[in-house]
Amino acid sequence: MDRILRLTVSLLGGLSLALLTVENAAAAPLQAGDAASDLWLWSFLGRLHPLVIHFPISLIVVALILEILRWRKGNTEYLAAIHVLIITGALSSLFAVVFGLLLPTVKRMAAL
Repeated sequence: MDRILRLTVSLLGGLSLALLTVENAAAAPLQAGDAASDLWLWSFLGRLHPLVIHFPISLIVVALILEILRWRKGNTEYLAAIHVLIITGALSSLFAVVFGLLLPTVKRMAAL
């Protein structure tokens, strides 16, 4: 039961962080001609956001599936994998958030 609680807290934390990111990005988008929007690296990383966002989501879903299997079988053989998946999902979600914040600097998404 403790693992399910941790997984739920991780999911809720990720969702609240994503909502905060969307709110901040909508509040102050960068305009063309700003120093930050002129750097090609920010534009490139912003374009990667739609690709990167799915990785942490899939890791957390797989961790949830393993947690359900562990709970149903009553053993702890999946415990190490669950911990690795949750930690990797949380860290990679930070990259997805940063790339999402850089997304408003992209002038055209059609270039993807």
